[in-house]
Amino acid sequence: MIDKVSGRAIYAVMSFGGFLGMGEEHYPLPWATLKYDTQKGGYVVNLDKKQLEGAPSYARGSEFEWTPDYGRKVDSFYKVPSAWGGVNFWWCLNGHRGSAGNSLGVIVFSA
Repeated sequence: MIDKVSGRAIYAVMSFGGFLGMGEEHYPLPWATLKYDTQKGGYVVNLDKKQLEGAPSYARGSEFEWTPDYGRKVDSFYKVPSAWGGVNFWWCLNGHRGSAGNSLGVIVFSA
């Protein structure tokens, strides 16, 4: 998810669980939780399955609307400064939109 004013990445969305896309959950991760690993050539997060089980998430294909309150909940869970200090940005992923109706970019990570 991209802040539409600054152009900075704010969240990455990781999918986890399920089988062949069925039962898959999406987990928004604050960008501050990702670290770039030059040896792996990608981003890594210091989370295990147990931590993810309690993390804010939403089901693939569900009716979901991102709100500033939900963003603050995500930031609080991961104990990072909130990106929602009056910042006006929204996102769109697979047809989901923020309540302002303005879409942002989609960040795709591949393993």
